[in-house]
Amino acid sequence: MSLEITKIRMTKGNWGKIRAFVTFTINNALTVEGAKIIEGNSGLFIGMPSVEKKGNFKDVCYPATKEARDIISEALLNAYDDNNQKTTQSTNNKQDDLFD
Repeated sequence: MSLEITKIRMTKGNWGKIRAFVTFTINNALTVEGAKIIEGNSGLFIGMPSVEKKGNFKDVCYPATKEARDIISEALLNAYDDNNQKTTQSTNNKQDDLFD
């Protein structure tokens, strides 16, 4: 499978355990809006877009394979880490287009 994250837009902040909201594009063909970078007990992880129904959250889109999940997670977490290193003087709640 050829899966490439071709664009990432990130809004960083501190909303409880959420560290950033992310919009990303796959293969210049599909844009996913509403992903989150979340601080968990074992470190950061990606939360896919979800809706709340009767007190439970359900993902509205998600990777169909482990390989796809790994590619997406690696790209988004690397972009988050790279952006944090480059913008240590910037303020929170800043939206960054990381690459095109």
